[in-house]
Amino acid sequence: MPKRTLRQRSGRRGMTLMEIMVVLAIMAGVFFVAVSSLSSLLGVERHVATKKLASTYRYLREEAGLKNVVFRIAFDLDENTWSVQVGDPSSLIFYDQETRETHEDQLRSELNRYTQREIEEGKAEETVSKLQNFQSTTDEILAQLVDPGKKASTGEEDAENTEADEEGAAKIALPAGTVFAWVHTPQYEDPVVASDSPPEDDEPHAMAYSYIFPNGYAEPTFIRIVDANNFDKGYTIEVEALSGRVIIHHEEVELEDALGWMPEEGPELEG
Repeated sequence: MPKRTLRQRSGRRGMTLMEIMVVLAIMAGVFFVAVSSLSSLLGVERHVATKKLASTYRYLREEAGLKNVVFRIAFDLDENTWSVQVGDPSSLIFYDQETRETHEDQLRSELNRYTQREIEEGKAEETVSKLQNFQSTTDEILAQLVDPGKKASTGEEDAENTEADEEGAAKIALPAGTVFAWVHTPQYEDPVVASDSPPEDDEPHAMAYSYIFPNGYAEPTFIRIVDANNFDKGYTIEVEALSGRVIIHHEEVELEDALGWMPEEGPELEG
């Protein structure tokens, strides 16, 4: 049996170093293109989500006057969701959260004076209604608010980014890879941000609220929507005071400059 030459044996070895480098270069190119495409797709989804929220503000401003109600948009910064709530035009709106919490504590103390049977009989109806000042919208109503003219969702494919809490209230979730960096209105001394760690089931979430009134006025509001991995990439929604005009900024807004016209304290009212 003839012996194989050294040249013949060497020809059966694996790829040469040059071939390996070419393969790695091709793989790196494919990976770069894939990452760029994914980043572009997430950027488009983030822009669409921002426009959807801005459009909802514009629509609610018109609906508040037509229906003579107060709308409140509730932001859950821990879940990165938002929902629309409806209240009576006489609903109390507080200048700061401390005053709101004090008022709610007083109402709970008042409610505790009633027995469960008295509450069920409706004897505490006025107190209960004050505590439940705002009612969350249903999936069907929210679908109309977010996309006026669109028929209510009848299939799971139409509710991809819509969730519902235990009470059936509809919530809109931001797309994957997108989060609320912060939400700010004059109610809060500092912008509201997500909790340092995910809250447990029985722990309160980081919530922020923004109001639209029946007279067409809106609470000055700033919402920062960003890439979860890069807070520099994103949009800032600005809802102007009084006029309710909605502006989408492609950069982060300096709140100190934007709200410099507002007084530091509200007026003192004599009872």
